[in-house]
Amino acid sequence: MSTASFTVADHLLWRLKQLGLDKVFQVPGDYVQEFMTALDNFPGIDAIGDVTELGAGYAADGYARYRGIGAVSVQYGVGTFSVLNAIAALMSSVILLSLYRQAHRLKTV
Repeated sequence: MSTASFTVADHLLWRLKQLGLDKVFQVPGDYVQEFMTALDNFPGIDAIGDVTELGAGYAADGYARYRGIGAVSVQYGVGTFSVLNAIAALMSSVILLSLYRQAHRLKTV
């Protein structure tokens, strides 16, 4: 990976790998497409898809309880609030990173 194309997502994935993470649970979507692409191209961390944000959150919860660190990636929207249930249950014991991205706002004149 060249430094010219090293993105924030690459840096985040590199650091998560250093911390022992090897799976990111996710609900694919348009708003997280750049992160998903970086994750697909990153060696050593697998993307595990789920059909609901709540399911991905609880999968990351279980993974974090087992490994000590977990990560979930969802796009911004109603489902983001759903993943908060898993995060709230986990906050007292282990580290869980929740990644989300919202849509760009269009500016009108």
